[in-house]
Amino acid sequence: ANWNNFAVEVFGDGFGITARADAFAVGYNGAEAVLGGWGDNPIPAATVWTGQPEDWAVWAAGMADADVTVNVKRSGNVLTLTYNITAGGQTYTFVGTTPEVPDMPDALSIHLTGEKVNLSNVKFVMNYVKKKLITGFSMIYK
Repeated sequence: ANWNNFAVEVFGDGFGITARADAFAVGYNGAEAVLGGWGDNPIPAATVWTGQPEDWAVWAAGMADADVTVNVKRSGNVLTLTYNITAGGQTYTFVGTTPEVPDMPDALSIHLTGEKVNLSNVKFVMNYVKKKLITGFSMIYK
């Protein structure tokens, strides 16, 4: 299944988004109304994604031994997630952009998780400009 892979969660006080490897994202902790949700609040996800493969079965098979870089960038109250994936001899670039999220907290955290996946060689890289932390960071796993 497409969802048996990594997921990135970005969250803060009263806000959260789970973005899966297969270009699907939902909100929680009050963000469901803007980002979509599941369970009791199955609003279609509002995050707009580009770059999905034509054949999800080929993509899913290749993800068993993929090199992936995930970039998360915040611009105001909008998050952009970029997945650069090399899998099964193919290269994919997924870009997901959330709509404007009212009341997104200033401080956000991130964690990486997965379902039926082995995540190894994970590195977190903070992006700095002139020794000042900017909004955004990269997460690399191979």
